[in-house]
Amino acid sequence: MAWLQLTLELKKDRAEAFELLMEEMDALSITFTDAADDPVLEPKPGEMPLWQNISAAILFAEDTPPAILIEALSEHFPESSAGATTEILQDREWLHEWKRDVSPRKYGDRLWVYPWVAEAVTDPNQVIVELEPGLAFGTGEHPTTAMCLEWLDGHDVANKSIIDYGCGSGLLAIAALKLGGREAACVDIDLQAIIATRSNAERNSVSDRLLTCDAETLVQNSYDIVIANILSGILVDLSSALTKLVAPKGWLVLTGILAEQAETVISAYAPQTPLSIILEQDGWVLLAGEK
Repeated sequence: MAWLQLTLELKKDRAEAFELLMEEMDALSITFTDAADDPVLEPKPGEMPLWQNISAAILFAEDTPPAILIEALSEHFPESSAGATTEILQDREWLHEWKRDVSPRKYGDRLWVYPWVAEAVTDPNQVIVELEPGLAFGTGEHPTTAMCLEWLDGHDVANKSIIDYGCGSGLLAIAALKLGGREAACVDIDLQAIIATRSNAERNSVSDRLLTCDAETLVQNSYDIVIANILSGILVDLSSALTKLVAPKGWLVLTGILAEQAETVISAYAPQTPLSIILEQDGWVLLAGEK
């Protein structure tokens, strides 16, 4: 099976009208990505903001005449039609294509994250988490996730209780359990994240020690380690709620924070838990402190 793919660039304020036109022309899928390295770093929960400059890739049935698409663009989106291109996109064995781009990664001295399609090496000196990437945020590749994994590897988590607030794929909680943690709670507002976490927990044989829930159904226990890899604005809003979850002498670990946002987050938590910059990578920081 093959498809005709149309690619072009357009402005944010034209995106909605463009989608309507493509749907009228029987588009099978429409994908928007950032065209100008201008990431949206602080969306509010439930928001799906677009970039100012958008790259669009649209799939049509293979027998769709390209000339019809270009003609429609020239009429309704002349500013985008000049750079538009079309090509036939052949079907491929996407699992094998994806496997080429993933590889095991090491964090700290002994913690490894293996994509589930890679064969893990049995080594008593290594702690291996097998992960199914793609279901939710949190594969270890982003600097914020990588710093959390490095922090966990460098601290004694044996027999500790952990909460992963905004768990994504559940990677952080699963890693903590495989490093010796006693139990973990994973909290997220996204149902897909909960599904991904449960799947990954089962794959790593830690389901019996891992609980998934949303913030409303979370039992307000105290935890030895509270990790939240979200974004700075949300972390500030959650300062009281997250601090209450930390047991006395427990650790609070926060990231998803740009270096220039660190002081704002530190100030929000200062009355209850002193935080400091522990790690920094590619402009992102990890804050941690003992309650």
